[in-house]
Amino acid sequence: MRESLKTLIIAKNKNGSRGRLAWHGAGLLSRWGSPARVQIPPAAPFRVQTAPPTLSRLMVPVMLKVTILGAGGSAPPPGYGGPSILLNHRENYAIVDCGENCLSSMTLQGVDPCKIDYIYISHVHIDHWAGLPSLGVKLIERKCPYLTVITHSDAYDELRSYLSIFMPSTLNLELKKLSLKEELFLGSYSGKIFKVYHKVPTYGVIFLGEKGEPLLVYTSDTGYKKELIDSIPKRPKALFIEATLPSGLEEIAETTGHLTVTQAIRLASLLDPSFIVTVHLSESSLRELLNKKRENVIIPRDGMTINL
Repeated sequence: MRESLKTLIIAKNKNGSRGRLAWHGAGLLSRWGSPARVQIPPAAPFRVQTAPPTLSRLMVPVMLKVTILGAGGSAPPPGYGGPSILLNHRENYAIVDCGENCLSSMTLQGVDPCKIDYIYISHVHIDHWAGLPSLGVKLIERKCPYLTVITHSDAYDELRSYLSIFMPSTLNLELKKLSLKEELFLGSYSGKIFKVYHKVPTYGVIFLGEKGEPLLVYTSDTGYKKELIDSIPKRPKALFIEATLPSGLEEIAETTGHLTVTQAIRLASLLDPSFIVTVHLSESSLRELLNKKRENVIIPRDGMTINL
């Protein structure tokens, strides 16, 4: 574990017991006795800053590598995990959302969980953080029991309550809150969050290149709102946009705060990205996308890596 990350960790639980977490019904319960509780301290203003790149590292081509750990939604298609993408820039790693099967997908891709600098959670719906408990157990087993989780201040209290119950008690967990004015950092790239339109407070994320150019936009879960266009820079290199529902279910999409395939493509056309990656897929939306392939639209599979 890098020293820079160690300095971020301030929450250390005194309870030495560890429970294995398992799915039970719609939630997570401790297999051994009552659910473990993690003491998460109040958040301090957040800023992750990694060390400046050395000259030797600047002399080689640098890119942002994005690995799809899960392209499914709350009811993912067969063979897909819950929503999660892994970002890698100059061996600095971050995860955006951590759906179920996140750890399994990381293992299949040979990703060392001990190298993760932080995980950003876009909102409190369980399909976006259900992979955290198993990842926490794996970090303990690997003897690198440190994890930094970041979310917007609107989601902080509720997520803190969930994680205090469901995360393993011997994990050194720090939950940080992030405002719209604060930045994330990944190597020499910076990121910022923006508000989207879902049933609960939800914030997508934008990562900018070294010259401030928009490289990646991740919408998370959102309904179709033209106001969203004002929050996102035009012509990003890659737009990761949710496409939860098949076309024709626009009324349900409006009620649930999601996009149909047609709405996702229409919204994306207003932003004019170099290419579109559809995520948060259901079996029916995936079927529609496969039946009518579109130019510049990537229909991802879990494990796919895209270089930006």
